[in-house]
Amino acid sequence: MKYLSRKDIEAIGERVTKAYFRLPDLTGKTVYKITPDKLITDLLGVNLEYHHLSLDGSVLGLTSSYGAVTYKVFDYADEESYCYLDGKTIFIERDLNEDISQIGRCNFTKAHEAGHQILKMLFPKEYGGDNRKLHFCLAHPPKQRKMDWLEWQANAIASVILMPKEVIMRALFLFGFGERVKMINKVYATWEYEQFSSMAVFLGVSKTALSIRLTQLGLVDKNYFGNPYDLTDIYCDGGI
Repeated sequence: MKYLSRKDIEAIGERVTKAYFRLPDLTGKTVYKITPDKLITDLLGVNLEYHHLSLDGSVLGLTSSYGAVTYKVFDYADEESYCYLDGKTIFIERDLNEDISQIGRCNFTKAHEAGHQILKMLFPKEYGGDNRKLHFCLAHPPKQRKMDWLEWQANAIASVILMPKEVIMRALFLFGFGERVKMINKVYATWEYEQFSSMAVFLGVSKTALSIRLTQLGLVDKNYFGNPYDLTDIYCDGGI
C-alpha cells in the first residue's frame, strides 16, 4: 500500500476537482458545491447502486478494487439476494440515501468509497489484487490499536473532494464570512454559528466535517465546535 501525506492527498483532491470542473456541463460555470453522485458516475465512470447492505444498518457503503465479488444484500425480506461488485461499482445503503436528515453522512460515505476508487486508478500496482476484496464504510467502526491507513486515506480524500478550497472560499463569501471564519461557537458567536450551519447544509456536508476542513485549510481563527465552553475555560484558567 502507498502511504500518502496530507500534502499528497491535497494534490490528488485538487487534480480530481479540476477535472470535475471541466466536465462538459460544468465547463465555464461557477461551481458552488460538489455533487458526489456526479463525480462518481460522470467523472470516475463508476456505477452507483443502492441496496440494504445489512440487517441492522451497520454497513453504510462498500466497494471493491478489482474483480467480481459477491455480496449478500437484504433488499427483499422473504428471500436472499446477491449482488456483484465488479471493481467499478459502489454500493450505498438505501435507507441512508433516502434519509434527508443524513445528507451529509450519505455524501461523505459516497465520497469515501469514491476515494478507494481514486486510489486504485492512480496507483493500480499498490492497490491491486493483493489488497482486501471489499472496502467497507461502517456506521460504527471498531476501535483499532493500529491505524488503518487505507481507510484514513479514503476519508482524507473524501474531505478534499467534497470540500475543495475553491468551493469553500466561494461559500465563505456567500454566507457573509469574507475570507475566513473568525470563530465557530454556538454559545458565544451565535450568528457565525448559524451561518456556519447553513453553509454545511448548502455544501451537503456535516457540521463536523466542515469544521475539520476549515481548520485544515487554515480558514478559521478560533474553532470551538467540539466544546463551545472551552472559550470560558481559557479565561478562567489561572484564576484565584
